[in-house]
Amino acid sequence: MKAVFVVDMPETCLQCPFTPICSFDKRNAVRIIRGEGTRGRLSECPLKPLPQKQTLAEGLFDEEGRIVMEAYFNGYNACLEEIEE
Repeated sequence: MKAVFVVDMPETCLQCPFTPICSFDKRNAVRIIRGEGTRGRLSECPLKPLPQKQTLAEGLFDEEGRIVMEAYFNGYNACLEEIEE
């Protein structure tokens, strides 16, 4: 089972509320102390940004001019909007 925890994406490790947890790993703690986490997030950061909303691209129309997959894009974007609120 998986879960999602939504937080504002920090620019650096020092701005992250999870830095104390990451610091339990001695390698991460040393790297943060050395300043690697002050210039950005460590490459091993488990936080992943949300995907961008999708737009309808050209070429997604059937022979009769109806938009194919419009419901998919609408649902995908509605889901992202719900998470962002």
